[in-house]
Amino acid sequence: MRLRSIPTPLIRVATCLLLMCGGAVSYGCATNAKALSEASGVVVPRNSEIAITREQFGTAVSAKVGDTITIQWPNPQNWHIDFGSPPLQLIDPTPGQQGWRFRAIASGDTDVTLTLITIGDAPPPRQSVTIHVS
Repeated sequence: MRLRSIPTPLIRVATCLLLMCGGAVSYGCATNAKALSEASGVVVPRNSEIAITREQFGTAVSAKVGDTITIQWPNPQNWHIDFGSPPLQLIDPTPGQQGWRFRAIASGDTDVTLTLITIGDAPPPRQSVTIHVS
């Protein structure tokens, strides 16, 4: 059985293709998303942490799907919270010392309303903020 020789130009083309493809694959594997997005011009979305304070109640706050939203409130254990789901999902049903944490899971608008837990017949104080998720 006799081996046939492969023409030199064909070997050169095959070698070039392997080197080019191998270089692109190793480059893609070796770079992080930020560098890759800068090189390609593609913007990689980043999720934000949005902190809503007492001063922002009575206004509207914008967020994007995937963002984490913290409602910062003193003594949150003394307040009841109501919100629309979706677009928001409560991360932990028990508020931390600083308040409640949500994840924006869908586009839409919702009011987050805090009502003071009271005893008696008097209407309790309420505070609301509108969250617009896009």
